[in-house]
Amino acid sequence: IGANAHRKINALADPSNTQSIGYLVSMLLTALANRKGRKAQAQNIAPHGTSQATAVSGQGQLVARSSEAPAKADPSAKKDGCPSTCRSISFARGSETLTHTDFSLPGCFALQWSRTYRSSLAALDRGVFGARWITPFSTCLDVLKQGVLYHAADGRSHAYPLPKIGKHHYDAIEGLVLIRTQEAQLVIARGYASQESYQRQGDRFVLQSIRQRGGARIDLHYEHHHQGTPVLSDLVTYQNEVQHQHLATALDEHGRISALWQVRNGQPHRQLAAYRYDEHGDLLQADDEHQASWSYQYQDHLITRYSDRSGRGINLQWQGSGPDAKA
Repeated sequence: IGANAHRKINALADPSNTQSIGYLVSMLLTALANRKGRKAQAQNIAPHGTSQATAVSGQGQLVARSSEAPAKADPSAKKDGCPSTCRSISFARGSETLTHTDFSLPGCFALQWSRTYRSSLAALDRGVFGARWITPFSTCLDVLKQGVLYHAADGRSHAYPLPKIGKHHYDAIEGLVLIRTQEAQLVIARGYASQESYQRQGDRFVLQSIRQRGGARIDLHYEHHHQGTPVLSDLVTYQNEVQHQHLATALDEHGRISALWQVRNGQPHRQLAAYRYDEHGDLLQADDEHQASWSYQYQDHLITRYSDRSGRGINLQWQGSGPDAKA
């Protein structure tokens, strides 16, 4: 042990070893020598009053750099900073995002039914809420050759490796852990706040439940079927094992969700939202719980105009026609 300790201690003094104290000391000495070589800024200190020392750098022309790599993803709006304009056009990619709320229900698991449109969300062009619309209860993960693509509730998509059973992947930027608990099951954990469970259906993992800290949860059921594909039918909230809210969906002839109802004693009690689509799968009209309506117009799944529940409208123009179009 003594000989081994002597050898390791001597190795710490070797400046050629990047892991040693000797290397750190040599770097500090080099930095200190470079600092001493700097030319001092001349200055005069007045005995009375305020003195100021200034340095003038060379006046070079400012030009745009063509070597900058283009942004591959939009930042989270929850992070510090300003990732978009006040009208929610992303600075990184020029994609448009808007969120509209149709209803809210109080309870142990408070339900706020908000729909988010993101112009770059081409993976959901055949979504059950209309092309490029997503909700916190329709998030999913598409299975790719190199892993999975997670479509989050804010409409942004994140590529992750598909972990082996019992393994996980940590995304430090988004603050989540992707865990593969079984062959056909994935879990997304967000610290101690919430945990989302996904079950594989074909080439997509669909949301099965969301559990919150304190025992509140919501379970999602897929009893509807359209052309052999399960579609969301019921959402049930619980506090531990006590049931609270029950929501049921209705489908149109194309398998898209046309209405949501609050269910009591096994029977529809109150309509909470209704949706109407065009032949291209775009959401044209959304009625909220008070029968007030949002209306939308599109070109190539890109929103060109939408009006709020008071009838006031906003027009959008696009550069391009695909999911990479810039608003």
